[in-house]
Amino acid sequence: MQAIHQSMQLNQIFNYFNRELFDNKLEKNLVLGLSYKLRTEGSFLHDKWDDSGQKSYHEILIDENLLNEEKECWLAVLVHQMVHLWQHQYGSNKPTKHYHNEEFANKMQSIGLIIHTGYPNEQSINPDSKFMQVVQGLINSQEELLSLKPRNASAQLGNNQSKNGKKFKYSCPECNMSVWGKFGLSIRCDICNKSLELQE
Repeated sequence: MQAIHQSMQLNQIFNYFNRELFDNKLEKNLVLGLSYKLRTEGSFLHDKWDDSGQKSYHEILIDENLLNEEKECWLAVLVHQMVHLWQHQYGSNKPTKHYHNEEFANKMQSIGLIIHTGYPNEQSINPDSKFMQVVQGLINSQEELLSLKPRNASAQLGNNQSKNGKKFKYSCPECNMSVWGKFGLSIRCDICNKSLELQE
């Protein structure tokens, strides 16, 4: 029953972001879920499921381990996958799986998620972005939707521990832009040209 309840919560969060960030233009024929078997933080697969030849459904999965991290971290991963859906629907060209082309990066930036082109890499969140405003609105109005907890015992590690190793938060001392990644990263803020600092 918990999996069904979590899927319903994810659908409500998806609908909220669809309305607030994508003008309610994303297809809703999709399966949303959590998985502890992902090799990445999230995945989007177009036309993954087939309803006996009648209709196909896309799939968005989020790594269940991310639920141990800050809310905006896993919500950013969900929105990242929603941008893949947006590009599948409206993009001028369809990149290969997991590739982030310029069109994808520009759409992410317009929302407030910063990513470079190429194959999967770290993304960061602009703290003054529409994304953060929408997340704050969700927290203020429907915080109960964000009460998702990992179902898998190995995912319930807490303290930002993920299956790929511990993740650490780095923030710009000037604008507070944050990224999460492995220990010992050397990262600079493109906006302020300052080194990001490891947060305890």
